[in-house]
Amino acid sequence: MPEPDPETAAEQARAGVRVWVRGAGHRTGTRIRTASPYAILALLTASAVTPIAGAGLGTPAEFATALDQLGGIGSNVLADAMADTAKKLKGQNDSEEQWRGTLAAELLTRLATADKNAGENPGNNGRALHEEISQILRQVDAISAAISESELTDVELRHVLEAAFHELGLGVHELRWMLADVRKSVDGLRRQLATQSLRLHRELAEVRRHLIAITREQLPTEDSPPADVPGGAVPPYPGLVHFQPEDAPWFRGREPEVAELLGRLAEQAAGGPPLVVTGASGAGKSSLVRAGLLPGLASGALGAQAAAWPWVLTSPGVRPIAHLRERLRFLAAPASKGIATPDERASLGQLAADAANEPASLGELAAGATAAGRRPVIVVDQFEELFTHCPDPAERLAYATELVTAAPALVVIAVRSDFYAACVELPPLAKVLAAGHMVLGPLNAEAIRRAVIEPAEQSGLGVEPGLPDLLLRDLGADRHNGYDPGDLPLLAHALRATWDRREGIRLTVSAYQETGGVRHAIAETAERIYLELPPDDRDRLREALLALVTVTANGTAVRRRGERAAADSRVLRRLVKARLVTVGADTVEISHEALLSSWPRLARWVSEAGEDLLLRRRITEAAQDWARSGRDPDLLPRRSRLLAARERADRDQSPGETDALVSEYLTAGWAAAEQEESDRRRLTSRLRRLVAGQE
Repeated sequence: MPEPDPETAAEQARAGVRVWVRGAGHRTGTRIRTASPYAILALLTASAVTPIAGAGLGTPAEFATALDQLGGIGSNVLADAMADTAKKLKGQNDSEEQWRGTLAAELLTRLATADKNAGENPGNNGRALHEEISQILRQVDAISAAISESELTDVELRHVLEAAFHELGLGVHELRWMLADVRKSVDGLRRQLATQSLRLHRELAEVRRHLIAITREQLPTEDSPPADVPGGAVPPYPGLVHFQPEDAPWFRGREPEVAELLGRLAEQAAGGPPLVVTGASGAGKSSLVRAGLLPGLASGALGAQAAAWPWVLTSPGVRPIAHLRERLRFLAAPASKGIATPDERASLGQLAADAANEPASLGELAAGATAAGRRPVIVVDQFEELFTHCPDPAERLAYATELVTAAPALVVIAVRSDFYAACVELPPLAKVLAAGHMVLGPLNAEAIRRAVIEPAEQSGLGVEPGLPDLLLRDLGADRHNGYDPGDLPLLAHALRATWDRREGIRLTVSAYQETGGVRHAIAETAERIYLELPPDDRDRLREALLALVTVTANGTAVRRRGERAAADSRVLRRLVKARLVTVGADTVEISHEALLSSWPRLARWVSEAGEDLLLRRRITEAAQDWARSGRDPDLLPRRSRLLAARERADRDQSPGETDALVSEYLTAGWAAAEQEESDRRRLTSRLRRLVAGQE
C-alpha cells in the first residue's frame, strides 16, 4: 500500500478528529464534559493518529515512519505508544473506536507517568512526548478541526473543548500555541457567520429588488446591503468581559504598568515577596495581568526559561485551597487524583495508579512542578472572592498563608481596593502589603486614545475622526481632575456596542451615539433586551440575575458565580451574546459589577431583594458551618429560622454545589424538627396516660 502524501495524511487525521467530536457530542458528551484537560489531549491525539492504524502496522519503526507523514518528525515516543496499543489489540476486533480509546488510555498513562518522574529523571520522555503531540496536532490543524466540528455538532461541547485547550495552553509550555489557535478558530467561526449573514442579506436584497422592479416601488436607503465583510468582523473590544492572554494584540495603553509588573515578578523570582495589584473595581486589573503580564512573560521579557513557565489562572471561589491545589497538581503530578476522574478511568482503560502521598501544601506542589522544569506562575484574580464567596475565616487565613509560602511558585494577586482593609486583617497578607504593592490608577487621555484607535486598526477597522475625542469627553478624561478609574467598563461596553453598530469597516460617531454613550450604553443594551422579552420571561430574567448576586457582610451587592447547568440559559442567552453575562465550561456569572450599578432596573431589583439576598448568604454560611462541624445536629436550624430558610430555598432556582449543601442542611433540619415534634407528642401522650391513671 503506497504511503499517503503529507496533505492527504493530514486530512485523514482531521477526519479522525471530526469523527471523535461527533461521537463525543452524540454519545459520550456528558463524560467528555467531566474529562480532565490531559484526558481530552489524549483523546484528541489518539483521534488524529488512529487512521494510521488501519494500515496494519505493528512495530515502532513502522509507526514512526507513518507518523512522519503527519508531523514531519522522526516520532519515537508516540510510535512506541501506538506499537504497545497494537499489541494489546492483537487478535481483537480492533475497530477505530476501540483503537482510539485504547491508545488514548496508553497516552494518558505515559503522560502522567512521565510528568510524575520528571523531577527524578530530567531526561525522561515526558517533554519529548509533549513535543511530538504538539507538532502533530499543530501540523494537522487539529484544534481548528475539533472546534469547527463541535460548533456543528454540539455547541456546549465546543465550550468544553475551548476550556480544555485553554487550560493546556496555560499549563504546558509545548502546547502554548493552543491559546492562539483557539482564538483563531473562534474568530474564524465569527467570520464565517458574518459572511453567511452577508450572503443571506444580499440574497434577500436581490429578491426585494426583483419585487420592487415588478411593483415599481423604491428600495429604502437603509435597506441597502452593507459593505463586504472585512477583517473587522472580529471584535477588537471585549466589552464588559476582561481581556484574556490570547487578546494581547488588542490590549493597548498599559505598557508602563506591564513593564513594572514584569520587573516586580523578576524580583520575586530572585526571592522577593508575592506581588499584589490593587485598584478600584473596573480599573482593569484582570486585563492587565491576563493580557499584559502573562503574554509579556511568554514573549521572553524575563528570559527564555521564564517564557516556558506555566500559568495557573484562578480565583478563590467557595473552596479556595482545594481548587488551587487541584490546579497545581495538574502541573506537579498528573498521575495523582486530580487528573483522571473515575469515569475517565472506566472509559479510557488502564491509567496510571494514584500517587501514594499527596503533597501537603502549595509550596510542595510548586517544588515538584519546578523540579520537572515547570515553575508555576499563580495569578489569583478577583481575590475579593475570598471574602464574598468563602465564609470560613479559618480557610481564608489558611489560603492566604499558603499563597504567601507557595515559593518557588511566583504569586500575583489582583484585588479590589475596597477589600484592601480585609486583606490587611489577614496577617500573612499584611506583611506582603507592607513590603509594597502596585496600585493601578486611571489611564491618561493619550493611553485611552490608543486603546480606542489601535485595536480597531489591528482588526482592519477605521475610526471616524472626532469619535476618540467624544469618548474622552463623555468619560470625563478630558477634565483636569480626570475620571473615576472604575468607569473604564462603561467605556469598554460602549466601544463593543459601537462595534456592533459599525458601518462597513468604520466605527462612527453616529453608531456610538446610538449606543446611548459611555454613561448609558450598558443600561440601553440591558433595558432593550429586557423590554423585548415576553412578560413571563421578564420575571424569569429577574430571578436568573438575582441568583447571580450576593451581598457582603456589610450589605454590599456583588457578583456571585453560579452553576451553568442550573442557570436559566434561555432568558440569559441574549445577555450572554451582549457580553453582559459570561458563561464558562461549567459556570455563569455577571460579566462585571458595573452592570449592577449602571442598569437602574437591576439596581432596583437588587435593592428590593436585599433582605432576601442577605438571608441566602446567612443560610449558606450556616450550612457550611454545619458541614465543617461534622454535621453537628445542634447547629441545625430551628423553628422560625428553619421556616424562613426553607421558604428562601424554595424560591431559589439556581441549585449548585453550595446550594446542594444548603438543601441537605435544610432537609436535615426539617427531619430533626419533625423528630422533635414526634418526641414531644409521645411525651405529652405518656404524661396524659399517667395523669389519667392517677385519677
